[in-house]
Amino acid sequence: MSTFKNKVAIITGSSQGIGKTLAIEMCKKGASVVLNGRTESKLIKTHEELRLLGHNVIAIKGDITSLKDCKRIVAKTIQTFGQIDFLINNGSITMQHEIDCIETEAFENVFSSNSMGAFYPTKAALPFLKKTKGSVIFISSLAGL
Repeated sequence: MSTFKNKVAIITGSSQGIGKTLAIEMCKKGASVVLNGRTESKLIKTHEELRLLGHNVIAIKGDITSLKDCKRIVAKTIQTFGQIDFLINNGSITMQHEIDCIETEAFENVFSSNSMGAFYPTKAALPFLKKTKGSVIFISSLAGL
């Protein structure tokens, strides 16, 4: 029996890459998955892909650097599934430049995405994760270095 059966996972940054792969694998193991991303077209495409395979998924567009968006994502998850068992903080942005070539605003966006973008979803989901004795998982990358 799968440990993900009857479990609900929110995966930030799940419209592509590692997040999408995590969503697919969790769905295969029986979880209901909340997809999240900022780019609506990619999010819709991933949602349709998983839905057509018969998986129980919803897609919620939102920016993880916005506490308001994170609260909305959590509220929609609770409204739809009634619980949260896993929060996978995967969403982030990177840039491939040497520090003397990076504009301050661009660096602030990367920093906000990679720090507050893990804090805000966790802050919003924590009361519900405590109820289910759920887990918070942080995905990081060498790109952060």
